[in-house]
Amino acid sequence: MKGAAAAVAMAALSGMSAAQVEAGGPDVIVGDLHQLTRWGEVGGITAYSVGTVSCNIGNQNLLWIWNTNQHPVIGQNMYRFKDGRFDQIGMSWLKHGFTALTENLCNQCSGMGGSVLGVGCSDPYSASLNGQRVTGGNSGGLGARNQVNAYTGAFTWPPQRPPQTNAIEGRLQVRNTDIDQNARVGARYFVEGQYVTPDDANSGNGENNASYREVQVTGTTTYNISFISGRPTRRMRPAIEAWKESDPLVTIRYVGVPNEGLFIAGFKVDEIAPGRWRYDYAVQNLNSHRAASGLEMPVPACATTDNIRFSAPFYHSGEPYSNDAWLVSEGSGTLAWSSPQTFAQNPNTNALRWGTMYSFGFESDRPPVSGSVTLRLFRPGAPDSVAFVGLIPRALTDLNGDGMSDFFDVDAYVEAFESDSPVADFNRDGFVDFFDFDAFMTAFENGC
Repeated sequence: MKGAAAAVAMAALSGMSAAQVEAGGPDVIVGDLHQLTRWGEVGGITAYSVGTVSCNIGNQNLLWIWNTNQHPVIGQNMYRFKDGRFDQIGMSWLKHGFTALTENLCNQCSGMGGSVLGVGCSDPYSASLNGQRVTGGNSGGLGARNQVNAYTGAFTWPPQRPPQTNAIEGRLQVRNTDIDQNARVGARYFVEGQYVTPDDANSGNGENNASYREVQVTGTTTYNISFISGRPTRRMRPAIEAWKESDPLVTIRYVGVPNEGLFIAGFKVDEIAPGRWRYDYAVQNLNSHRAASGLEMPVPACATTDNIRFSAPFYHSGEPYSNDAWLVSEGSGTLAWSSPQTFAQNPNTNALRWGTMYSFGFESDRPPVSGSVTLRLFRPGAPDSVAFVGLIPRALTDLNGDGMSDFFDVDAYVEAFESDSPVADFNRDGFVDFFDFDAFMTAFENGC
């Protein structure tokens, strides 16, 4: 994480208010998610929009110039927590900012507005405004995501804006089946807003621009959403943090790409039956333009892996990106999910792009141990992957619990065998003898 952005994000996680943090340069955050609008339903998909209040917590004015590419774009997303899993279930196109007001939500406003969001100032955009599909004059409208580089804040102007033909195009779209209260009993839902703009990104402040808030869904046919009393906006916290808020046993890792953007990974393992574990992962791409094309982890050859799952939000309204599910491969001691095609084969294949979160899971007969999980990057560059410490199925022969089966484990087994330790009873027959030694070495040679 970059210095200023890291300071602000850590302050948010420690409970400090945005007013207590001043970053170098302009620094836009989502100070509040304050309104919700339901636009209608078409073909089993319901569309919403979320009102956002931006705050400039930096020490320089933030550019907000309409009719150029020097203003913020605003994305909206929706997520679901159900049965211990966390999935993104919807996304919108991007609202283009057009003018900034001079309110005081996060700090004392300097009074500068219009073509800038002044130091300390806040600017509310209503839910209906953030859902305006195509507008005339200088009042914004929605543009496609594919024209934006969230790491640099650069975007094409004017944006892609095909004519509107129905009530849901470009808005925050969610499949009714993903919010059906009869089928999703006990589910919790969250909305998220994120701002992207060039001068914020170029000042190194692009990693604190997302905030989330819990909502409730009511109605079995209308699928209305509303805020929940006592559940405020979580400032400067990406929505994947809501998974840990919902389940404190979830682990969150911030995974930076050198000289580029930020991914955030979450994971948890549950023992769902004696001798059976469920592994759940989610990875949110906050602002990496390089995107991700794969997630992989080592799995012992003798471990079972089944009920493998993949979940991703769907692109819509003319975005060029594919919605084909990621492929799963098992073998050579690895479990991997990957994009259907490489960047060279198809730049518009389904990759984990900025402002989206993909979820992964499987069940295994092996308990968890800490180990390295690899995130493959989509666009060419160096490095071609980044890694983080997660939880992976433990090999039978991983005696030292380091997530790998290697000669250090052989040394550990020999030491246990020579000392007649119960650990050396590898075949569990109640005796430590050469049958155990043979069983251990056979398992080791087979990658177990």
